Amino acid sequence: MNIGKPDIKGKILFLISFIFIFFIAYFLGSWIYILSRSIIASSIAIQVIFILLPIAIILLTHEDLKEYGFNISKHYIEHSILISLAISFPLAFISRFFSEKYEISIVSENFYNILFLSLILSPIGEETLFRGFMEGYLLKYVNKWIAILIPAILFTAIHIIPYSSAPFIIFIYTLTGAFILGILAGYFRAISGSLIPAIITHAIFNFSGIIVWKSP
Repeated sequence: MNIGKPDIKGKILFLISFIFIFFIAYFLGSWIYILSRSIIASSIAIQVIFILLPIAIILLTHEDLKEYGFNISKHYIEHSILISLAISFPLAFISRFFSEKYEISIVSENFYNILFLSLILSPIGEETLFRGFMEGYLLKYVNKWIAILIPAILFTAIHIIPYSSAPFIIFIYTLTGAFILGILAGYFRAISGSLIPAIITHAIFNFSGIIVWKSP
């Protein structure tokens, strides 16, 4: 892929678009939570915005969706599965071991709703925004590893507030896991040109967390 140089206007519009997506998603999610007191309902609203708005912006700016990872590819799927399983389960077990009987609030929600959100909607939504919209834009203009690193850092940052009240060791392990997930998903998205391996990686990390945290 040839690396170009975006103009100042392009950089500003992209930054505004990213902030706009976050603002709309969390504003809507907050209101839904206030009205329903349901973490699941709020989270679903946020993920739907994460999916729809980036796609809408890409189409409105007449860019190619394939450049943003919307490309069906079977490449690296096996690699993403094996590596994600090898890394995510040990991280989840370590986190659980040091949990000090801490319970994640979403665990109390309906189990099937958790599965839908964690294994399908969240991986698609968050990967569309971070590895699709953001990384897809960066891959056109900066070094591959910078394009992988920046979304991974921002993806890690969104986990700070939800886990800020957790025991310190859980907080650290959560951010560490989110960062590793971000790097892996970003790497597979970059080398495959598709969001599919990234979504699978994300789903496996979430799956390992569910299995370990729901176990007695």
